Amino acid sequence: MTLERLLSENLVSTAMISGRTLLHVATDWPGGFPNSAATVAALIEHGAGVNARFTGAHTETPLHWAGRRPVP
Repeated sequence: MTLERLLSENLVSTAMISGRTLLHVATDWPGGFPNSAATVAALIEHGAGVNARFTGAHTETPLHWAGRRPVP
């Protein structure tokens, strides 16, 4: 499933991958995928919650994960 499809179908706020939202995946360090800043911006613009909780071993949010990511 592509990001464009998720955005067009308004699935950004409900899509989960192993207990993580798409925004968790995009802010996960070291990440290393191209255009991560643009991806994060697009997800947030389409309703991804920066305070959505991880479901699993902890309850950290994408905002927590982004705050721990080193600046390149």
